[in-house]
Amino acid sequence: MRSSDDGSGASDWTQAVAWRTTEGPEAPPIENRLDIGATPVDFNVVDRPETLVAGTVLRSPALAVEGPRRAKVEEAWKRILSRRLPGPPTTAYVDHAPEINSYLTHIVGYRCRSIDDLLPGDVLARVPAGRFARFIASGDDLGDTIVSIWRAVWDAEAAGRLVRSYSGDWEHYPDNRTAEVFVALADEPSDG
Repeated sequence: MRSSDDGSGASDWTQAVAWRTTEGPEAPPIENRLDIGATPVDFNVVDRPETLVAGTVLRSPALAVEGPRRAKVEEAWKRILSRRLPGPPTTAYVDHAPEINSYLTHIVGYRCRSIDDLLPGDVLARVPAGRFARFIASGDDLGDTIVSIWRAVWDAEAAGRLVRSYSGDWEHYPDNRTAEVFVALADEPSDG
């Protein structure tokens, strides 16, 4: 992410992400720790209700969090965060396409309690209730932290530590240094 001009080294997006969430009971204790580069990434398994996310749609084949597509994601976040949002900033990944092993739709926006929170011009995505691997990490650059989390997700999946359902994943940001990613899990492990 690009650095701001204030000399702090924080990205513009990271500085704009200064909110707190007070939703629901405290999460269960962390059960697993993965060390990916300099950022330790923790995860546990949680049951979550349906999650509604509204905002701007980005078509998002794999690795939207890295490479040239990252600038488009940052630009979309700047537009979203310049508005008054009815819920906490949230990202959703929906419409999984197995033939390319990626989600087709990436929503950059905010969490909604109901359709009544939907702002004019935004698109609403629904991530079904279910069991999720909850990954959490903190770092000085929120964008890099998110990349570290997704690498940990992919590594955990490749190592057989979790089996994804691809029914929809989402992420949110409890503070300006922390990201939580909720990865939908299959009901039962597959036998490969």
